[in-house]
Amino acid sequence: MPGTFGSWIVAKKPANIDQQELTIWEHFEKIEADRSGVEVVLIREDGQNRIDRQADEQNPVRIRMFFSGTQKALTAAKAKEYFEGLGAHLKEAEVIENEAVIFDSPCEFIVIECFGTTGLAGDETEHFRMEVDEENHFLSFFRAFGVSGNSRGAAKGGSWGVGKSVYFYSSKIRTIFGLSIREHEDVNRKRVLMGKSVMKYHRLDGTPYVNVGHLGTLANSDDLVLPFYSQELLDKFSKDFNLKRKDERGL
Repeated sequence: MPGTFGSWIVAKKPANIDQQELTIWEHFEKIEADRSGVEVVLIREDGQNRIDRQADEQNPVRIRMFFSGTQKALTAAKAKEYFEGLGAHLKEAEVIENEAVIFDSPCEFIVIECFGTTGLAGDETEHFRMEVDEENHFLSFFRAFGVSGNSRGAAKGGSWGVGKSVYFYSSKIRTIFGLSIREHEDVNRKRVLMGKSVMKYHRLDGTPYVNVGHLGTLANSDDLVLPFYSQELLDKFSKDFNLKRKDERGL
């Protein structure tokens, strides 16, 4: 694949699917009101998510946080490589008011990396899971809300699949990227990268769209968005966003 991330993909709303807006924000707004701010919720929920994915009980999970601030922010030109096509959807979905104000400015960001975890294990081509099915952490993280990646539910920490929502809540544009290295029988699918944005149902140029967008590649057989596998693109992302991960499993 060429060395480009292409455009964000937001699906048109199917006529026979009910419009159902996400209510995940209410959960964090209530918690935040009783704490010192969203950062408390972010650190707590993120830590629990990482511990749930601990690879070896003999080795602790390590978490690295990096705050770009203004000095390490991506330039507007470089950031646009990662947000092409997203701004118009965010504006129509009322996530942002002025697309130019956001995307013509440097992009400040937070990086949270974990080491000593399994990463987003699971078949990234699956898009549906029932409780009786095998755990699929990639699906639970990128393709579901209110669905836990833990087959043991609350006995293993999270049980409602709500904790991961704090990443979107912490973002001004409700958008995250996830680069993960995990065990996989196909060496070309061990290292993956995908973006996800949470918004509202909206119209763009008269066409109704759903409330979630993805940055990735379209599968040939259907409309499923798959992650990037290109080492060229993943190396570029790692450099731009100051990741320290080399070949260690984690997210």
